[in-house]
Amino acid sequence: EKPYKWDDCGAGFSQCNNLVRHKQIHTGEQPYKCDDCGVGFSQRGRLEKHKGTHTGNCTNVNIRDLEFSFK
Repeated sequence: EKPYKWDDCGAGFSQCNNLVRHKQIHTGEQPYKCDDCGVGFSQRGRLEKHKGTHTGNCTNVNIRDLEFSFK
């Protein structure tokens, strides 16, 4: 059963937190920002993974992480 619905696209979720995360895709909300380069993420786990890409400068940013941050 999926009682948590997002009316804009019809997606349904069994847990409220999954609906909140999905909503961020539609709204573009990115509450988690990298202190090193300012790239934003909708999920804390993606920010933590991204932080590992920095090796002392902001030019070593994983392209896949950037793609997620701008969706």
